[in-house]
Amino acid sequence: MKPTDKSCSSLAMLKLLSFLMDWILDSQMFTSRAGNERKGVDQRWPPVAAFGERCVKVLPLLADQLHHTCVSQPELFLNLLRLIDGALRHIDHKAQHAAASVAVRQIGKELSKLLTPITAPATEEPQLKTGGCCHWPPFLSPCPQTRVLSSLIVLRTVAQADVLALALDSLHAALMSEECRGLFLRHDGVDVLMLMLRTGRGGWRTPLDILMRLAEHSCYLQAFLDACSCEDFFQTASRLLKNPHLDLPSLEKLSILLQKLSNIRKNRRLFELSSLRRQIQELQDRSSPEDSFLCLNLRSILLNLQ
Repeated sequence: MKPTDKSCSSLAMLKLLSFLMDWILDSQMFTSRAGNERKGVDQRWPPVAAFGERCVKVLPLLADQLHHTCVSQPELFLNLLRLIDGALRHIDHKAQHAAASVAVRQIGKELSKLLTPITAPATEEPQLKTGGCCHWPPFLSPCPQTRVLSSLIVLRTVAQADVLALALDSLHAALMSEECRGLFLRHDGVDVLMLMLRTGRGGWRTPLDILMRLAEHSCYLQAFLDACSCEDFFQTASRLLKNPHLDLPSLEKLSILLQKLSNIRKNRRLFELSSLRRQIQELQDRSSPEDSFLCLNLRSILLNLQ
């Protein structure tokens, strides 16, 4: 690294540290315990900057730090992923600043570089390079949180089809673990899948397979169904049902999930608002009796919605 590169990197690290110190000092742990007693004083203090605006400002610094951080520094790398994930979830993508857009692309580019493990002799275990970086990508990290977060961040920041396929496959494999399912839900993974299904990036088959895995019996099943019980999910499902290229296996998978959601009373309104109830009725009317599993699920959904 050239001296100028080192100085620029140090300056970026100082800026990042300054932002993080601001966040800590403004957090709940540093607010006055007097609370209501000093309410009048607190109201005269300058207003704290909107969290979304702070995320927009810090994202380019996080992208730069990611460029200079190796996965062989697992704790630092994981904390960077946590900060990046939090910032991405809180920025307003509809009014995204140019600097944030560039940072999002840079983050995707940096993580994409780590996707393919460097070839090592078959007799050797993955180990550190001379430069200190790891042979395995974050998708294969022994740390569940690193695996889940790196996959979700790639799905948010990358448009390249083969990279998205790798991230989706990695996520599908990781979600065999109960711990990974909890991490996926904690980091708004359902929202990421909905974005994938709405935009068509990465296709619909693997995202549906991931949803099916989450719909299996586990201690996180109810939390998953709660995450799906929102207008965004139902609108996305409605749009997916309108896709003329949706094949029978995908229809069956979607019907399984919708059947589980139809058992939740509060979701009846969402079935109506999204026109899913009408679509399901029409789908049942035109389905072949030979598609017995699909027809059974459709009848069950309509019965639950009566």
